[in-house]
Amino acid sequence: MKFSTLFVLTLTFLSLWRCASDVDDVEVNGVVLDGKTNLPVHNATINMECWYYGNSPDESYEGSVIKSVKTNRDGTYQLTFSKGAFLSFTINAYTYEDQDFGEYVNTEEVNLTTRLK
Repeated sequence: MKFSTLFVLTLTFLSLWRCASDVDDVEVNGVVLDGKTNLPVHNATINMECWYYGNSPDESYEGSVIKSVKTNRDGTYQLTFSKGAFLSFTINAYTYEDQDFGEYVNTEEVNLTTRLK
């Protein structure tokens, strides 16, 4: 009897606990720098897709939100998302190669420093 009770409790716990989860109120703060000079890259375009699990029963991504922003004179930018688990983004800047990046979301505040080639 003890084994069956323990077994049921373990299964219940495992079914309620998920390894994959979203972080609420994600704020992305980034800076884009020249890879050789370390100077800020002004007016670079960041196209960011924030993926989330939502209520996905199999821990696959349920959906995403896409946003775009340009860097200021300091090479910095900021984006916010209501929830997220993974960020995929492309940075385009005049005279630089387009570059693709990915970053898991583990906390509400995500700080990114990107150096362009």
